[in-house]
Amino acid sequence: MGLGTVLYNWDLRRATLRLEADGVGATAEVIGVGPDDVSADGCSRMIWIRVRVSGAEFPVFEASCPMPYGVAEATAGAEIKAVVDPGGKTFRLL
Repeated sequence: MGLGTVLYNWDLRRATLRLEADGVGATAEVIGVGPDDVSADGCSRMIWIRVRVSGAEFPVFEASCPMPYGVAEATAGAEIKAVVDPGGKTFRLL
């Protein structure tokens, strides 16, 4: 395993722990859907969605993220519960 992979995973883990400790409830509204893509391992079909994330303790922001292809939440106008780190724009869809 290369040093870049180790550092990337370390940063990702740190962000996840911060999100679990300090995360606040939010709503992510799907404002765009597509294109679809195949996962890096070639085993899963994914679709990219664009969301507008809002909540009481942070400014509204937009972001893109992948979802499994065919998931009902991956339609424009859908609202998905989320958790957001109020100190940044790290979020997780629930």
